[in-house]
Amino acid sequence: MLTVVVILYGCCLLLKDFLSDEVSGVKVWTVVAVMAVAVMSMATLRHGMRLSLVSPVMEQSIAKSEKSQADALAAFDAAKAAPKVDNSGLPRGQVLAEEHGCLACHATNERIVGPSYAEVAKKGYSPEQILALVRNPQPKNWPDIETPMPPFLDVPAADIKEIAGWINSVK
Repeated sequence: MLTVVVILYGCCLLLKDFLSDEVSGVKVWTVVAVMAVAVMSMATLRHGMRLSLVSPVMEQSIAKSEKSQADALAAFDAAKAAPKVDNSGLPRGQVLAEEHGCLACHATNERIVGPSYAEVAKKGYSPEQILALVRNPQPKNWPDIETPMPPFLDVPAADIKEIAGWINSVK
């Protein structure tokens, strides 16, 4: 607001003298300097206001992202550290899901961190689609899930396809 008043004052000074026959160079440069200061203060204040409005939102987003990643990593580490279970008689896809730590965040019929495999099976993804989603998760597919799935690039594609086959068999 103050900047607008300063600009209007500078315009009045310039117009008042412009209507006379003689306009001194000092007067013109004074008005130009006042206008430049006004424009620079507007830009500076605008940037400061933008930072003050955006910074808290960015900090919350970063904190949420860091918490989500820490939660997922903790669940993954806990699953890897858990004692080995006798997997004889279980489907190979289920065994692979356990070996790769998938069961740290997913369960067959209940939601843990991520959706249950029964929920995933209802979506009808092909093994290739599941492979693509494991490599590049799409949080928009599960908007009600608070913690986004990290990409798993180190799990072999063949294993993911076997896991996908098992997922699709879950009822």
